[in-house]
Amino acid sequence: MLKQEASYEQLLTQVQDLEERIELLNMEKSDLELLLETTTEHATEIENELQEKNEQVERFFLALQKELQTGRKIQADFLPESLPVLPGWELAASFAPAREVAGDFYDAFLLPDNQLGLVIADVCDKGVGAALFMSLTRSLIRVLAYQARERLQHLSSKGATYMVELPPVKGQVEMLLPAHIYEVLNAVPFTNDYIATNHGQTSMFATLFFGVLDAPKNTLYFINGGHDAPIHIGKNGIKGRLPLTGPAVGMMAGARYKMHQIQFEPGDVLLTYTDGVPEARGPHGEFFTEKRLLALVEQCRAEGLLSASGMLERVASEVTDHVAGAEPSDDITMLAVQLLAPENPA
Repeated sequence: MLKQEASYEQLLTQVQDLEERIELLNMEKSDLELLLETTTEHATEIENELQEKNEQVERFFLALQKELQTGRKIQADFLPESLPVLPGWELAASFAPAREVAGDFYDAFLLPDNQLGLVIADVCDKGVGAALFMSLTRSLIRVLAYQARERLQHLSSKGATYMVELPPVKGQVEMLLPAHIYEVLNAVPFTNDYIATNHGQTSMFATLFFGVLDAPKNTLYFINGGHDAPIHIGKNGIKGRLPLTGPAVGMMAGARYKMHQIQFEPGDVLLTYTDGVPEARGPHGEFFTEKRLLALVEQCRAEGLLSASGMLERVASEVTDHVAGAEPSDDITMLAVQLLAPENPA
């Protein structure tokens, strides 16, 4: 009997221990349930907050896209809606921005006396800042070029007719050029000084080629401010490259720019381009290269592809094939001008 009582007491003790453990477990369970409930509430709050932030980001992104589209449209308005028509000459252009807005630009505009202004430029940076700088540079060049005759009239009543004598430069003889063309080309140093003086703190600049084509004389007068050397192409291949005549525009006030000239013969093409052409990257990062561009130009002539537009289309096609769908690394811009050969030469 005593043994049974002892066994019962042991059993009762064990039951009590179990009850205490169960009570502790229930307390822990309650704590866990409370923690889970609190965590769930916090998780819901966090999820809702994240959702709100995502919606804000999406709204901001859509607004940014809209602004960039507007910026791209405004920038497109700075490019010629159509290229000028000059009897006996062909103009062609190609423009492919790497982003929504670009730092490259080209321009072609008629001047008095059957003369044509030709500009191609590349701002040192990318994105919105480069696009704004591009717009400023393009506007200054145009305005200052158009005002050339007015500036001459302040200097002399005969300013429109007298000639300017320039000292000889390497590879050229002494040059005489009409004063009004000289003054048109001065748009480059004036633009440089304005930008360097008023916007030097931005540390931005643009390589720029500006040519004035005197159509009746088949002569192109030009300034090359740090830009890729344009290619002068004749019927038998490349005749030469147009050299640098000064630094990039906007780097330092007071920079000096020399003026050069070339003569066109019937069928000659001048191909200008930005560095986005030779530096176009393929899928594995390989450059298109200037060497390949020059070889392609020679090949075009050898195959009888003689027009400015045909040559531009061929180069653009080859660059597109080289890039092969890779993310664009830079804007790609080209501008070409050709003196057409007479249909029935004597």
